[in-house]
Amino acid sequence: MTGNQRDLDLGLDWDGLGGRSRDPAYHQPDLWEGQSGAIARSLPRIQGRPQMGAQALDLWKGRIHRFQEQVRHTPLPTQGGLWGGNRTVDGVGDGVTDGLHFDPLALAAHPFEFYELPEDPSPSTPVIYFVIDRAAGLILYIGEAVRARSRWAGPHDCKRYYRNYYTLHQELGQAQAVSVSFWGEAFPDAKRRRQQELWLIRRWRSPFNKENWRFWGTPFMDGKAIGDR
Repeated sequence: MTGNQRDLDLGLDWDGLGGRSRDPAYHQPDLWEGQSGAIARSLPRIQGRPQMGAQALDLWKGRIHRFQEQVRHTPLPTQGGLWGGNRTVDGVGDGVTDGLHFDPLALAAHPFEFYELPEDPSPSTPVIYFVIDRAAGLILYIGEAVRARSRWAGPHDCKRYYRNYYTLHQELGQAQAVSVSFWGEAFPDAKRRRQQELWLIRRWRSPFNKENWRFWGTPFMDGKAIGDR
């Protein structure tokens, strides 16, 4: 069986249309519309990428949800360190994982385009941020920054992944409510903050992070929208 045949069996649509509209502009009312400071999105159609059918999308999301739910309800095992104290089983110590055993879904949710809001909802301190589809209960992406607004105001690959994800859900008539949440207690030191970020990426296996593409594939990482450079 060819690669294309396998993908078609999963419901992927290689012509990128799937019998749906060619209209280059879309708009879908979502979680944030009608709220103060909300942004009414009109996202361009993504060109030149395969698209999942509804069944394949549900299967993809279901696998991730089951894994993350298991993480959410499983205590993190620890082992004694050489000098006393505890060290997580992945070998990260020196307090890097202290305070990281929270549920990102319990953090306050902000619009994905928070960086365009008149008032910045992100902390003024170094942060770990989470891109979460709260309709599905999925942690999609985890990152770190000295200032989240500055990091997101410029180019960011996750914007493209989100746009692909958003557009596909809209085409299939499926609900999504992608938001951003911030954890404002990250280390000021960049090296230690990156260790925190990587530990969380590995723990939750967030599918938009490249470190986890081998687990979930890359259905939303390709393609450019009209107007992209």
